[in-house]
Amino acid sequence: MTVSPSIIIDVFLIVLLVIAIAYFWRLDNRLKAIKSGRDSMLEATKELALTINQAQATIGDLKSTSTDVGQKLQIQIDEARALHTRNQEISVSQGDAGLRRRNTF
Repeated sequence: MTVSPSIIIDVFLIVLLVIAIAYFWRLDNRLKAIKSGRDSMLEATKELALTINQAQATIGDLKSTSTDVGQKLQIQIDEARALHTRNQEISVSQGDAGLRRRNTF
């Protein structure tokens, strides 16, 4: 029994076709995995951008709050210094009055 060259070529082409189908099937799976990874990366990038915007807004709020608190604190410090100076003046004047009373006895 002799095998004709056309059958050999047909079998060879069938084998090549099966190999090509298997290769393209694997390639398709890899491309799906890459696309899935890309989609995940896009979603993560969107979430990161949203988080950055929220952080920037929060930082702006913190700056505003710290400025307000700093101004209020400075007012309280100035008031405390004024009270301290007034108390020192009162203490000095009361001390002088006490010394004058002692000296008159």
